[in-house]
Amino acid sequence: MQDGTTLGDVQLPPWADGDPRKFISLHRQALESDFVSGNLHHWIDLIFGYKQQGPAAVEAVNTFHPYFYGDRIDLTSISDPLIKSTILGFISNFGQVPKQIFTKPHPSRNTTGKPPVPGKDTSTPTGLPGHSQSFLHNLPALRPSQVTVK
Repeated sequence: MQDGTTLGDVQLPPWADGDPRKFISLHRQALESDFVSGNLHHWIDLIFGYKQQGPAAVEAVNTFHPYFYGDRIDLTSISDPLIKSTILGFISNFGQVPKQIFTKPHPSRNTTGKPPVPGKDTSTPTGLPGHSQSFLHNLPALRPSQVTVK
């Protein structure tokens, strides 16, 4: 991990038959399915949209402690070190709610059978010119990033 903690080997679920490629492939199929494409906008509404805060969030049972909303607490104004470290512990363990970027329901994504997005190259798996194979087909060639993520 970024802090130097060593993690053990990942244990794949029985349905992956011990094959990491099968594990990734099945997840990719699920994430690219018409069902997910047709319902992804609901998740966007919860995480980034109008159901993240306010009455719509309460109705969707999508509310969190104020500590988890970055714009609701000013850590520099907290002088008690115990309270400050407690809040930082919560944030470190559970994360923060991302900034809300949509205030109206997000439109659903086009699914199979609907016209493709104009300008998207559908002749390649990635939809990008010159990219004939997605990363999934090039797993042996993947290398760790040399850039530290902060």
